[in-house]
Amino acid sequence: MYKYYILVLFAGLLACQAKAQKPPTPALQLSYFASIPDSIDGCMGAYTYDTASLKKERYILITNLQTLAMIRVDGKIIYLHQISNSQPGKDTNRDVYKGSGYTVIVIVKDVKQTSDEVTYETGTIEVKYGAVDIVYKIHGTAGC
Repeated sequence: MYKYYILVLFAGLLACQAKAQKPPTPALQLSYFASIPDSIDGCMGAYTYDTASLKKERYILITNLQTLAMIRVDGKIIYLHQISNSQPGKDTNRDVYKGSGYTVIVIVKDVKQTSDEVTYETGTIEVKYGAVDIVYKIHGTAGC
């Protein structure tokens, strides 16, 4: 009987431990832009989650392809300024943006030319804010 109580107690402790190790949900979720902000004029890159359709024009990242990028967090537009740009591989761009305590790393690869000046791209966006570090797969278009 004593062994039974110890076994039940041990099983209960294991169950509590397993419940405590449940992975946390992301503390940061990018929201969609309702429209292209006026501060973007001319050439631009517009990206959304890789699971979302581009036809709906619901973007989570918008850039002017030069020094400015924008994301939305909790309905607020976060303006980011480019601090570095590199090409780690053929047809691949890596841009790092910072602003309002956020660091955003965008890595995209050209997939295909969709028109004379527009390219379809796929890649990732990594968003860092305090202890939060989340990577999302994205796709979108860039051009003039």
